[in-house]
Amino acid sequence: MLRFQTFSYQTYRYSTWLSSALLGLMVMLIAGCTSSLPDAPPVPPQVPQQLSDQFEPVAGLQQLTNNSYVLGDGDIIRIRVDGKKPATHQFIIDPQGTIDYPSLGKVQANGLTLEAVAERISHRLASGSDGTPNVTASMVQYRNQHVYVLGAVRTPGVHSLPLDASLLELIAQAGGPTPEASWIALVLKRSSIQEKGGEHVHEGKTMQGHHAEGLPQPAAIRFDLDELMIGAVIPPLRLESGDIIYIPEGGYYYIHGEVERPGRYRLERGMTVIRAITRAGGATPFAARKRMIVWRYHVHNDKCGGELCLRNVARHMIAEPPREFRISLHDVLQPGDILVVPGGFNF
Repeated sequence: MLRFQTFSYQTYRYSTWLSSALLGLMVMLIAGCTSSLPDAPPVPPQVPQQLSDQFEPVAGLQQLTNNSYVLGDGDIIRIRVDGKKPATHQFIIDPQGTIDYPSLGKVQANGLTLEAVAERISHRLASGSDGTPNVTASMVQYRNQHVYVLGAVRTPGVHSLPLDASLLELIAQAGGPTPEASWIALVLKRSSIQEKGGEHVHEGKTMQGHHAEGLPQPAAIRFDLDELMIGAVIPPLRLESGDIIYIPEGGYYYIHGEVERPGRYRLERGMTVIRAITRAGGATPFAARKRMIVWRYHVHNDKCGGELCLRNVARHMIAEPPREFRISLHDVLQPGDILVVPGGFNF
């Protein structure tokens, strides 16, 4: 009986030692794999020369005009009718808000969009013919100064430009930023679209058009929306008719592994790993927070870096596989990052 107990105790000690050795070997292998990864590079600040490459005006401004602009007296529009008797006419909206259309007389236009005016004329022409003609309306000249407010605002499109209106007032006129908006507002000056040279101002710095090294045309001026909202003093900017104000959508990051709510989340300004984990409900008891990794689709360089590197990230997510980095709790995430919180021993 004593020999059996001795044998059992020795076997137990041996099996415990073997289990510990195997576990230690596994931990060393895991820790070795993680430690061999490079650290995630820091997210650099955005520099003015990179803004032009990041800013791409939204296409289809004419379509936005057709859908959103409300006509008023003094606007000049063109009406085109296709059908058995094609015709094109140009009208100026009179102080009563009407146009004098041949064969129809006065047609109300004030307070309507171009599409609504075209539908009204088509309906009235159809009542005196065999079919419904195809009528289109387009702008020839605006009655007053106007700007384009595009991107992540509640009512994108063409908006009037009151005298001495500020950038914040024009954004408010467009309904304000949507919840998906980034913290950046970009202004594309009409002069930078039409001209190939000349001076362009970037955050208080003046550069000579396309002669500035690394600065393609057209040039965009960046403003901090958060600073605008709290009334911070910004560099003076005179907005002109035809300028484009663009607010891009913010980026997203992904988190999975040992967190309470894995998934996709909106990337807030200066989002660190620990904030991202907190947003996902916190780490589970099994999370190994010292062995976290990030899959990054685009590593910032001298051509694309900082908060506005959104278009290039989208391109890399399609064309290239992500790179793997070791990351710590206080590192800053960037758009498109996939944060992995593994399970296991926390060392």
